[in-house]
Amino acid sequence: MAIKKLKKYSEISPDNCVNKYFLVEAELAALNGEKYESIVEKYNRSIDTAAGEGFVHEQALACERVSYFMRSRGNDHEATKYFEKAIVLYRDWGANGKISHMRR
Repeated sequence: MAIKKLKKYSEISPDNCVNKYFLVEAELAALNGEKYESIVEKYNRSIDTAAGEGFVHEQALACERVSYFMRSRGNDHEATKYFEKAIVLYRDWGANGKISHMRR
């Protein structure tokens, strides 16, 4: 499975890969129906590690994905916070086309 390779790469080069591993782990947890709190924790680990490494675009992506997850579970208030954070991060990264797409 690809996640095993990603985990291996995150052990070899954590600065470049660990936030990606946490994001994929969160996505799989959501698909597998794990507990809401556990899934959000995994997304937040991805967000925090991406921020720590200066990967603004990957931090934005994780914020975007957790916002969609939360909205799908009826937590619109928290979802909006993450969605807006994603927009700010995408703007910081210069991804204006992405922001336009998200606003639609």
